[in-house]
Amino acid sequence: RSAGAEPGPVAYGRGGTSPTVTDANLVLGYLNPHALVSGELKLDMDGARAAIAALGERVGLPAIETAYGIHAIADATMLRALRGVSSEKGRDPAQYAMLAIGGNGPVHACSLAQAAGMTHIVVPPVAGLFSALGMLFADVEHQLVQAFYRRLDETDLTRLEEAFAPLRARGLEMLRAEGFATPDRQSVSLFADLRYMGQTTPLTLPVPDGADALEKLAAAFHTEHAGVFGYASPHEPIQFVSLKLVCRGVPEHPRMPDQARRSAEKTATAHVRRAYFGPEGWFDTPVVPRAALAAGAMSGPLIVEEYDTTIVVLPGWSAALDSWNNVLVTRSAA
Repeated sequence: RSAGAEPGPVAYGRGGTSPTVTDANLVLGYLNPHALVSGELKLDMDGARAAIAALGERVGLPAIETAYGIHAIADATMLRALRGVSSEKGRDPAQYAMLAIGGNGPVHACSLAQAAGMTHIVVPPVAGLFSALGMLFADVEHQLVQAFYRRLDETDLTRLEEAFAPLRARGLEMLRAEGFATPDRQSVSLFADLRYMGQTTPLTLPVPDGADALEKLAAAFHTEHAGVFGYASPHEPIQFVSLKLVCRGVPEHPRMPDQARRSAEKTATAHVRRAYFGPEGWFDTPVVPRAALAAGAMSGPLIVEEYDTTIVVLPGWSAALDSWNNVLVTRSAA
């Protein structure tokens, strides 16, 4: 159960009494034991330890094993969510890189990726502000949806275009009203939600161009269905469920910079901190700022400490900096 912003973790000293994931990560040595956000948020390490020790007494475990158990439960919860958008949709997570964001996300990224069979993690600059920056950098976009219950084999391109026409007119009108008045400042993409007749879950696919668009769409649906659900039924009729039109305003200049880095951050001096890694035990773990990785890759165990996030690099993993100031965490041992 989340402690929310109020009362929050015990360590925040705002009235929380039940240990949270943040308290566990603090006791495990992953987070700065004195303060977060470059010293702006002081932490009550003794309070966090006492709360976890009290929980440990109730479940019959030492305090450090209780803290690691809390951390592992958080990993398991996130792993279920990760599988919900990957393996349960026919995607092998091992074929992808994990994007780790948030203040605590990169603390769990290595153990989560390891459990999912993933070997590459990307931690972007200012990861703790990722969502906020996304709101600032996002392009103008409108998604317009209309129900369209028809069998694909009973639909022709003329009928499909007639159904898309009012969506396109409305979407372009919205873009013009927002300052995207000319065709070179407008981007329009067409999508269709499709399913086999009798199914409940549709798949969304882009609508191809050309005179054979419907034939291409049917073939793409069978392929996608096989990838997501493990089978295809080419002889079953396909049904449209809805049509979607995505209108984007094309900015005159890119809204997102090529690279992001902090210009005036109070950078912690590299030091060593004891951290607990479960069955592998305690390690004297180097703690460094992101900029330290510019000199070359560093092997775990390692903690990269920043104003808005903390990256925990497990033993058997290594971290390096790329040209966009991302931290790339790579599994180097099975």
